[in-house]
Amino acid sequence: MAIGIEQWILLIPLWLPFIGALIIGLIGTRIKERGKAALGGLSAFFFFVALVFLILLWYQVLGGGPITIWYWPQGAFDATTGATFFYIDFLTVYMAVVFAFLGFFVSIYSIKYMEHDTRLSLFYALLLTLVGGMIGVVMAGDFFTLFILWEVMSISSYVLVAFRKDEAEPLEAGIKYLLLSAVGSTLILFTMSILYGITGTINLYAIGPAIEALFSPLPATTSPLYGLVLFTMVGLIVGFGVKAAIAPLSTWLPDAHPAAPSGISAMLSGVVIMTGSYAILRLFLNFYGNALLTTTLTYIFTYYGMILSWFAIFTLIFGNLMALTQKDIKRLLAYSTIVNVGYIIFGYTIAMMPLSYWIPATETPFAVEYALTGSLFHITSHMLAKGALFLISGIFIHQLHTRDLDLLRGAGRRMPITMFCFTIAALSLAGVPPLIGFYSKFYIIWGSIIGGAYLSTIILVLMSAFSVVYYLRMIQILVFSEPSPEAAAAKDPHPLMLFVIVVMTLFIIGIGIFPTFFLDVARLAAESALTMPII
Repeated sequence: MAIGIEQWILLIPLWLPFIGALIIGLIGTRIKERGKAALGGLSAFFFFVALVFLILLWYQVLGGGPITIWYWPQGAFDATTGATFFYIDFLTVYMAVVFAFLGFFVSIYSIKYMEHDTRLSLFYALLLTLVGGMIGVVMAGDFFTLFILWEVMSISSYVLVAFRKDEAEPLEAGIKYLLLSAVGSTLILFTMSILYGITGTINLYAIGPAIEALFSPLPATTSPLYGLVLFTMVGLIVGFGVKAAIAPLSTWLPDAHPAAPSGISAMLSGVVIMTGSYAILRLFLNFYGNALLTTTLTYIFTYYGMILSWFAIFTLIFGNLMALTQKDIKRLLAYSTIVNVGYIIFGYTIAMMPLSYWIPATETPFAVEYALTGSLFHITSHMLAKGALFLISGIFIHQLHTRDLDLLRGAGRRMPITMFCFTIAALSLAGVPPLIGFYSKFYIIWGSIIGGAYLSTIILVLMSAFSVVYYLRMIQILVFSEPSPEAAAAKDPHPLMLFVIVVMTLFIIGIGIFPTFFLDVARLAAESALTMPII
């Protein structure tokens, strides 16, 4: 259906953050310094309203199926070759809720955390634009829409990383992030042009059938397009892998996360990198997933999931080894983010591999369902726990003006509520039951076992156990070490900041104790990812 009043209402979660950014940008210059806190409240309000409409959209998609919205009447443009549109299914709404949820809490947290900064109207406008871009990316139904909103998201994140531009570290980190991401974006655009050239469409849901049709009359390896299709697979992995922080494409992340304001570190780690992993999942399954079912194409695509799985394993190992050596609390958490990207991508790859080659075909759907459900559930798990950890690290920095773990020794003793939240979030990421992180990791590992990837399963378990070392090390330094002189100034933060981390901690505990509903939601999102729509 073309965009009318009803469709504009359905798209409120997409356009409302942009409207909010415009309003905050316009009124921000007119508000006196004392009223700057109101900008954070207004930003949180826009996120809250977007969340309400996303929940309504959630139930509409659940009851009526996916929603397709064209920019103009469908007949005015051939839908299979290039008409631009939005496609909203359960996976779309699931991801958008995660984005807006964290944006809401970061807005509230930043009211006090950013109170001594200037240009706050720019900060909140960029935060809203960032989330609006991410929501647009997951709603996009064609490459043109996806790329435009991808760049909106990316440019906002570059500026937010370098927000404190008067300091050398944020500026350097922002430029490094910009340059590496620009390479990724260029590769995405180049890959998009190749796919359009060989398929004649930018429709994300028509490219897969077009690729399948190209090879169906002949053996795939005899086609002159064979090499180009292989290149598009590499292009998508590298292009989106930069943003997803898949090692070795993650070199920007340990610099960007510590340099950014802590609320933005939480956004980058908790949700921004997830847009890259989402794109890899959605596009690979759409473009190449059906090829696994055809005899002539099997040779091409049999091992792409396996290759990506070993990139995921390398990401796990690299992130863990680097995290173990860090003394900067935010750099340690940044490397921990890379580790968790490894888990998520590995779960995706179980859905990408033709498992029926080495396990009974009857077991394949169970392996795929468990692994993909675990990966999508881990996105929520990681958003809550890592978001909370970065916000808490911001509290340490806000009060003690240091990120050095040696100087933070014993600070947790004077901050009992903050330290309790930190401990719960860290243990959740370590996979300790009955916290939310245990279930997401368990589902990924169980899917790997059912799928017959036994060596990978052993590595996953070992890496999960390995990560416990540096989480416990942080807790030991912050609580059980002899307090440093700097720790004397530590105390639980302003109630507004405390409210945010306590609520997120309650979610970590509550979902861990009662996981059934949320696991069912992740399973429905996984089913949406595996369902090829007919547009």
